[in-house]
Amino acid sequence: MVEQKRAVRRYHYYRLKKKRKDYYGWGDYEYVMTPKQLGKVANTPTPCSCYCCGNPRKHWNAKTRSEYINILNYIEQCNDEHVYARDGGVKIKGVWY
Repeated sequence: MVEQKRAVRRYHYYRLKKKRKDYYGWGDYEYVMTPKQLGKVANTPTPCSCYCCGNPRKHWNAKTRSEYINILNYIEQCNDEHVYARDGGVKIKGVWY
């Protein structure tokens, strides 16, 4: 992996701060983020890790969107007796997803 120079990192940090200054409804009318809030949003755009914002695997033991897409692509490629589908999920080689 190529190591970035300090100037490039600082440029991207500044760019993200400029782009994300209006996140979560801030920037409308008289509301402006403080420098501390803006720095937090630039580093971690997700406000928290609650069940609404967090990873679905952590909170509901569910698959992410990309995992469902990968499973469906696998099913399309694999047309043999080892793959079964039902409304609740997909059975691939004896394991339900």
